[in-house]
Amino acid sequence: NEEFETIYGRIPYLNGGMFDEHQLEKQYEGIDIADEAFEELFGFFDKWRWHLDTRITATGKDINPDVLGYIFEQYINDRAQMGVYYTKEDITEYIGKNCIIPFLMDEAAKTSSAKDFKSDGFVWQMLRESGDRYIYSAVGKGCDKPLPYYIEQGIDTSAPNLLERRARWNEKTHDELALPTEIWRETVERRERYFGIKNKIASGEITQINDFITYNLDIRQFVYDLLAKTEDHLFIKHFYSALQQVTILDPTCGSGAFLFAALNILEPLYEVCLDRMAEFNGKNDKLFTDELYEIENKYRSNIQHFIYKSIILRNLYGVDIMVEATEIAKLRLFLKMVAVVDVDRRADNLGLDPLPDIDFNIRCGNTLVGYATKDELMNDVSFGDIFARAEFEEKIDVEMQKVAMAYDIFKQIQLSQQDNIEEFKRAKDALQTRLKELNELLNRKMYHSVSAYSYEEWLASHQPFHWLAEFYQIIQGNGGFDVIIGNPPYLEVRQISYEVSNFKTLDSGAVHVYCIERSLSLLSPQGNISMIVPLALVCTQRMTLIQKLIEENRSAWYANFAWRPAKLFDAVNRALTIFVANSQPHTNKQTTPYIKWASENRELLFKTIAYCIYNNKRDSFWMPKLHSQIENNILQKVLLMSFNIGYYAIKKSAHKIYYRTTGGLYWKVFTNFPPRFVCNGEEGSSSRETHISVKEENSTKSFVALFSSNLFWWWYTITSNLRDLNPSDIAGLKFPQGLIECNELQVLGAKYIIDLKQNSTMLVREQKGKGTTQTQSFRINQSKPIIDEIDKVLAKHYGFTDEELDFIINYDIKYRMGSELDNDNE
Repeated sequence: NEEFETIYGRIPYLNGGMFDEHQLEKQYEGIDIADEAFEELFGFFDKWRWHLDTRITATGKDINPDVLGYIFEQYINDRAQMGVYYTKEDITEYIGKNCIIPFLMDEAAKTSSAKDFKSDGFVWQMLRESGDRYIYSAVGKGCDKPLPYYIEQGIDTSAPNLLERRARWNEKTHDELALPTEIWRETVERRERYFGIKNKIASGEITQINDFITYNLDIRQFVYDLLAKTEDHLFIKHFYSALQQVTILDPTCGSGAFLFAALNILEPLYEVCLDRMAEFNGKNDKLFTDELYEIENKYRSNIQHFIYKSIILRNLYGVDIMVEATEIAKLRLFLKMVAVVDVDRRADNLGLDPLPDIDFNIRCGNTLVGYATKDELMNDVSFGDIFARAEFEEKIDVEMQKVAMAYDIFKQIQLSQQDNIEEFKRAKDALQTRLKELNELLNRKMYHSVSAYSYEEWLASHQPFHWLAEFYQIIQGNGGFDVIIGNPPYLEVRQISYEVSNFKTLDSGAVHVYCIERSLSLLSPQGNISMIVPLALVCTQRMTLIQKLIEENRSAWYANFAWRPAKLFDAVNRALTIFVANSQPHTNKQTTPYIKWASENRELLFKTIAYCIYNNKRDSFWMPKLHSQIENNILQKVLLMSFNIGYYAIKKSAHKIYYRTTGGLYWKVFTNFPPRFVCNGEEGSSSRETHISVKEENSTKSFVALFSSNLFWWWYTITSNLRDLNPSDIAGLKFPQGLIECNELQVLGAKYIIDLKQNSTMLVREQKGKGTTQTQSFRINQSKPIIDEIDKVLAKHYGFTDEELDFIINYDIKYRMGSELDNDNE
């Protein structure tokens, strides 16, 4: 009214659920905060410049929506004990695009537009004619320039003296041909990949959308170009329909980093589809009438606002156990919409459309506790009477259908853009009431199996979230979510305060594994999933079952990242794996090497990922971290060998091989003598030191040589978790008959041991509670020439080619020979 406007000005109706009565207000009904507190708060706010775009000025007083992400990043660092870490945009974008876009393309290919996806159809014809447009420019850096002769001469692997011809391949690449920090060896490999992919594109070998993941092509630009250039209006129609229907979930969403990535991936696709529909409609007004009607005369704001609203309401779903995280996620999404609004002070409601209410899209609850599917619910119900079971099932079905119907009404009211506030409130209240009643019924049913808590204690500690009830129309109607992406908490089961059950992977003891399994149960049969998790996924025995579940009826890619010298998460000192598992099953799996990079290369990291196809049957618990087909060939030769150290080991012997179980990010230390360890002036042994006993003294020299070789470092890197050195890592390396008895290897082993001692020092440390320790430390990089000679002997016994030997000798050379590697074994 006028009196209100005179005092406060014109305040538009925004909706969005942000201004509902907060849970704190409900909990503390008598709350009364003094006006002075607000005056002080608003006085502080007034010191800053607030705006909705991303501008930054030299004043340092700018506040934009990104600040919410920064605040949460700092806050979430305090949640490290919960195994939760803020995920940066390059990770969320990589994961999101490689799940969402293949799903949309597969959906379009199922329709009458299938002809466009045939090998001679529009889709792959456009790719064949694209040259290198969809190869990231970083991959092609310098490829238009020739290599120096002294590098070029090492490319021919059939000519003799390959090692000598590649003598300068470990030097730094000339700047005009190089990516930052690149050496010639890396440059040559990158150039070969560039020309190889370019040839595959031109020859029409790429005819699957999932190949864009394998060859790391710009899938976003490709699909945008398809939509912008196609003359088939049905392709636009079917793709737009898939866009509006795709359901994307982050089951541990935090402040919404992955949901934002999904929004940014979908937005330009919505936009180009709307532009093309308007274009086709301008030529034929019978085309796209229904699609365009939705936005005609219904929205005060611009088309960008409609796109964001449609995505947020129709496509995005998130759950997190922390209510403050979900509140921040919703607020960030709202601000994204407000940022594109055109204010018109003479228009009704200032020209603003109400924000969507996404309280039922972004939810608070425990992803791991609650009924995910109807089968899971009914398996938990035990009735002696089959009729009682049927009666319960019917009751549950009716109640869930009522909730689903209430949700559909609630969502359609928002999409219809009618400013009937009372109708909206009634719809929301009805939905909340029905959902509360259904959850109470399910909670009581689940609580019957828990005796250690009162019902109220159980609700508070476990925060059950029944996916079947909360998202019935998706779980039951659609068969599950179409895309699931995220970064689950990196916790062991002993670190959580609630109980989990009914998981096939319980024995893994890892919370992130339970999250993956739960996500797979929520995923539709045609759905795609991708997450970033600890590296243990691909190389630890307790992860075998979750690997099988991920790969079941799906194509799978595993990208593996080190944490030295640079790391993906500032607060996480551990190696990580991004897995992508898409529908369209394939017998081959794709893997990357153990990717190490310098911080200045972070911007290029995800543009230069290279996968290697691993087409062997998985009969081991590890998925090898491979770089190229050369590596795959080496691996097959190693696996064909018959012997391992178990043939020579005995329980007790004077002849021992000593090694450390932890430490050593770049080398592993093996000796035939116990390394010195002094604690507070007294000789002793480190708790990290152990040994293997063998029958003969000469065997120790051979095994020290074998396990100190570049070959073993390669084996350890591709098969292990790179945190611990376990007996299985050592026993896993197979070797040919007669190798250990080889005199040449024994001589080199003895020479290496002498060199180790000469290059050792005593490393002094002050440790809390332990006092002063001195540990014999070895500068193994000083012994690299001897190690290379060892590998030459091994190559003859394994049957390696010159190219394979060159690869092994120079494996990880760039980082293993760095100055930071002194005392690396610590």
